[in-house]
Amino acid sequence: MATNLVKKENATAVVTAVAEKNEWKDAQAKAFQKIKSKLKLKGFRSGAAIPDGLAKPHINDADVLNEAINIILPALYEAALKENELVPFLQPSVSVTKVSNEEIEVSFEIPLYPEVKLGNYKGIKVELDSYTVEDAEVEASIRLLANKNADLVVAEEGYKAAKGDTVVFDFKGFVGDKQFEGGSAENYSLELGSNTFVPGFEDQLIGVTAGADVDVNVTFPTQYVKELAGKDATFKCKIHEIKTKQLPEVNDDFAKELNIEGVDSVETLKSHQKADLAGKKERSAKAKQFNTLVATIVENSEISLGDKILEREVSAMKEDIVNRVTQNGLTLEQYLELTNNTEESLDNQLRTDAKRNLATFLTLSKIAEVENLAVTDADLEHELEEMGQQYNMTVEKIKEVLGENIGRVRSEIQNKKIEEFLKANNL
Repeated sequence: MATNLVKKENATAVVTAVAEKNEWKDAQAKAFQKIKSKLKLKGFRSGAAIPDGLAKPHINDADVLNEAINIILPALYEAALKENELVPFLQPSVSVTKVSNEEIEVSFEIPLYPEVKLGNYKGIKVELDSYTVEDAEVEASIRLLANKNADLVVAEEGYKAAKGDTVVFDFKGFVGDKQFEGGSAENYSLELGSNTFVPGFEDQLIGVTAGADVDVNVTFPTQYVKELAGKDATFKCKIHEIKTKQLPEVNDDFAKELNIEGVDSVETLKSHQKADLAGKKERSAKAKQFNTLVATIVENSEISLGDKILEREVSAMKEDIVNRVTQNGLTLEQYLELTNNTEESLDNQLRTDAKRNLATFLTLSKIAEVENLAVTDADLEHELEEMGQQYNMTVEKIKEVLGENIGRVRSEIQNKKIEEFLKANNL
C-alpha cells in the first residue's frame, strides 16, 4: 500500500492511502463471497453453496465495492499511521476519494496526539492557606448534631406551626382553575424554613394549625420550567399534623449516644468536632494548594490542541449534561431556563472547561511519560488485592465485577503516582 502525507498542522494530519491492485481485487473477492453467503436462491440450502456464476447476476456491483471498502479500510489506516509515524488521539474522518473495480484511494483526516512541551514542573512553591477553628464553629457543629438527632413530636391540638416545625399535609396546585401536573401530594412532610418549595410557600404555612384548610398563593420564578415560569398559582392545602423538634440536651449522655469512638463526654465531643473541622479545612487547603500547583505547571507548558479534539470533548460534555437533565425529567431548554443560561453561553463555558481539562490531562500524561511513572501489572495487582480486602472478595472476583472498567483502576493508580511525584518535587 502507498500513502502520502498531505499536511500535518494544528495537531491534525491528512493522509491519502492507495491500495495495491492485487490487494483491492482480493478485498472485492472477499466482499463478493460475504454477500453471496447471505444470498437465498431456490434449490440451495445456503448462499455459500451457490456457484459464483449463478450468484453474480443477483449481486449488485455497488454493494460489492461498499463491502470491499469496509474490508480494506483497516489495512489502509494502519499503513497511513505506520508509514508516516503518526500517533492518533481520536478516530479519523474518512473520505473515499477514488473508487472503481481497478483502484481505491482513501483520505484520512487524523487528529494526532497533541504535542506537549513541558515547562518548569519541579521546585514550584505554592503557599498552603492558613486556617483556624473557632469555638463558635465547634458549638455550631454540635448544635447541628443535636438537630440531626432530634425527635419529631406531634404537637397538641391548637398549636400554631413555627419555623423549624414539620407540617404534614395534602396539597393540590392550580393555575387559574386548572390543576397542573406534578403539583399535588398526600401526607407530605415539609420542614418550614427548609426552602425546598417555591419561594413564599413555606412562609404562608407558619401559624397554621392541624385540621385547617389553607390556600397558599405563590408566583413561580421566571427561571422555572417553561409551563409554569412566572405564573401565579394557588395550592389548596389540608393540614393533618404539626410536628415539633424535641432537641436532646447536650450532655455527657448525649455525647455517648452518638457512638463516636473516643467520645464519652461533652468535652471529648468538643475535641472530636474541633479535630474533625480542622481536618476538613486542612484537606480543603491542601486540595487548593495542589490544584494551584497543577494549574501553574499547565500554564508553563505549551500544548498543540487540535480543533477536532476540542470539539469532540465539548460534545461529550454536553451529551453528559443532556443525559443527566433528561434523567431528572427536564429538556435541555428547560435546564437552560432554570439556570438562566443560553445554549451559546453553555457551549462557550463547556469549550473553556474542555480546553482546561484536556490541557491538564495532556500535561500530566507527559510528565508521567518523561518521569517513567507507568502503571505496572504489579501495581494493578496490588491495588486489586487491596480492593479485595476492603470488599471481602477475591482478586478474580474483583476483576470479574470490574470487567472493562478495570482501565479506570489503572488510571486512578496513574493519577496517584503523578500526584505523589509532583508533591515530592514541589510545594
